[in-house]
Amino acid sequence: MGMTIGMGMTRGSTASGTWIGFCLGAALAAGLSGCGSLDSSDGSAFRPELSALRFTEIHYHPADQDTVSGDEFEFLEIKNTGASALSLTGIGITDGVDFLFPKDARLEAGALLVLAANPDRFEQRYGFAPFGAYTGRLNNAGEAVVLTHVPSGEKIDSVEYSDKSPWPALADGDGYSLVPAADGAARTDAWRASFAIHGSPGKDDPAGVVINEVLTHTDFPVLDAIELFNPNDAPVDVGGWFLSDKRTQPMKFRIPAGTLIAAKGYAVFDEGDFNADSTLPNSFSLDAHGEEVWLSADSLGCGGRFCQGVAFGEIENGVTLGRYVSVHGQVFFPAQKEPTLGRANAGPRTGPVIFTEVMYHPADGAADSGEYVELANISADTVPLFDPDFPENTWKVGGFGFEFPIGVSLAPAEVVVILSRNMVDTTFRNLHGIPPSVRIFPGSKRLSNASDSLELLKPEEPYLRGSGTLVPYMTVEKMVYTDQSPWPSGADGSGKSLGRTDPGAFSGDPVNWNSIEPTPGKRP
Repeated sequence: MGMTIGMGMTRGSTASGTWIGFCLGAALAAGLSGCGSLDSSDGSAFRPELSALRFTEIHYHPADQDTVSGDEFEFLEIKNTGASALSLTGIGITDGVDFLFPKDARLEAGALLVLAANPDRFEQRYGFAPFGAYTGRLNNAGEAVVLTHVPSGEKIDSVEYSDKSPWPALADGDGYSLVPAADGAARTDAWRASFAIHGSPGKDDPAGVVINEVLTHTDFPVLDAIELFNPNDAPVDVGGWFLSDKRTQPMKFRIPAGTLIAAKGYAVFDEGDFNADSTLPNSFSLDAHGEEVWLSADSLGCGGRFCQGVAFGEIENGVTLGRYVSVHGQVFFPAQKEPTLGRANAGPRTGPVIFTEVMYHPADGAADSGEYVELANISADTVPLFDPDFPENTWKVGGFGFEFPIGVSLAPAEVVVILSRNMVDTTFRNLHGIPPSVRIFPGSKRLSNASDSLELLKPEEPYLRGSGTLVPYMTVEKMVYTDQSPWPSGADGSGKSLGRTDPGAFSGDPVNWNSIEPTPGKRP
């Protein structure tokens, strides 16, 4: 006897295999038709045109609503990205959750359908019934979801999402869903957080207008500025949206009504807009020593339709910070090669000193090989690793517990190595055949084998704050490695290290690192 698993669907067994019965009624999404049953052992051949079926939205960890668990609002969206209608006979979700489409169901070209964990809760929130209900729940920590042609066992599409970087944190319990990235990621399998809280089931998700470049350290007559970018293929009206320097106070500067940003276009607002009268309570400027910028689509800020924020730190006068999207869809905001307000970003600035090699997990049983970080001067000039005006303030390697001694400078192309705690430099030098001309410095901590953050920090001019003097530090380079993809797995305990593939490319992007045989003191 069959078991009801959602909205007219029943499951049972025959001697030849599993069958699904489903009668399509009011629950049909636009573009679907058909009613029948499927015998999964019918042996029908895989059809190449099925590759046009794609997952286009995954709401794996919705926010809780009052006393209702967010799991009750889960959903998956599938789209026919091809130019012709497709039969869904024999199609099922076979990993993550469980669902099989009924015989003779079809999905028109360009149409989408939604499958939900709890159809009643879904309809209460979104105002329409999903196509059907899957069994099981999506894992909040991440897992693979696979769309399969069941008779042949061929995969049609699969997504192995995660709640860890580079997957967007906003999709992990903050109310946003996962949707394919469309604003700069080179890979077609990159994903971003949805434009709005609760996602956009049953329709294409618009890419939100983004904060693209900020100028935060200026001297009059140059003004602090915030640049917005519209990655969509159509204009976006941002009139009535808000800019602020505090997430908790989103309603500071209201963008004038009727402000349109052209498709793939830019809009720049400066202190003449958001700080025209500094005596007004909602006026703001940007702190050269670091703070944040927020863009929200309504007065509810991040509790409303859309919000996006950027945190930034110390930066040199006249240098902008700009949006950079990795090939895996991860978003960074590094210092730019040059200001480009009102046009495409120039790209991340690198150097003059960079990370070139990191050994974070030596081979098991080979502790004598030691953890280390290698730095190189890629410029044509000698670089003092201290503030010439305040030589007691020296460069640091955050995450490795290291401060350079007073008076250290790097000659052009010079390479230095910093060792982990308790590693003897003579033993290390002999082990790797490092010549005496290469300087080796002792560090004060060890790196995590799972994930750690390394940051090369340069001291800037001290300033008074309150009754004390603060020494600000600017990030020259930063990388947050992990032992998970997309970082190269070969550096995780195999005896290999992480090696920079391109000295001029951005350090935070895992595509610019590879696993290599250790070569401390011998790069670049």
